[in-house]
Amino acid sequence: MGQELNGLWKHINYEKNFLSNLRDEIIEFSDTKITRYRFDSEFDFVHHGKEERNQTIIRNWQAKYELLDDNHLKIIYKAEVNGIIVDLPKVYVKLVPTIFEEDKEKLLSIVNSSSYEVYFTDGKTILTFGRTLEIDEIPHLGERNVLGDELRIENIDDYYFVTSYLHGRDRIHAIPIKSIDSETIVLYGISLSDTIFKAIRQTQRY
Repeated sequence: MGQELNGLWKHINYEKNFLSNLRDEIIEFSDTKITRYRFDSEFDFVHHGKEERNQTIIRNWQAKYELLDDNHLKIIYKAEVNGIIVDLPKVYVKLVPTIFEEDKEKLLSIVNSSSYEVYFTDGKTILTFGRTLEIDEIPHLGERNVLGDELRIENIDDYYFVTSYLHGRDRIHAIPIKSIDSETIVLYGISLSDTIFKAIRQTQRY
């Protein structure tokens, strides 16, 4: 278990099809280091050598990990709850660089002036980019997840996401993007399943 760990992994809620709040971290594995981010802001790291890899432990975080499959990683942290030390499992999906089927700047310009229709597990959602949304336009993913009143496309290097904001200030969610073409945004990494979700362009304002 070495090279297959290297890269970026985003925390997901593996019990239900709910989006994880972005305050949960993205983790990056390299040959010698594990770094934790709040989206693109580093807040913690540990050096992680060959011995730790062989034992699948992260000593400084009192944690251990296992690959569930090629695309999902579980890390079990130790946490104190009501004075008792308990295991706190978190599952992460491996991120892949976003594929742009045509010129990247052209496609991003189309996205930022368009609305898209996507069917998540709980029904149809409309994703509208490039403007602040009215209350009745705010998209949801299930009853418990409001996506926010502003949607953006943001990236960490070659990894692009649909991100949502509340009142233009607080980033709430980030949904990884597998690919973008002139008509479709392909999303993934919402749950433990490998399901992808195709957002189809409906309208373009200009």
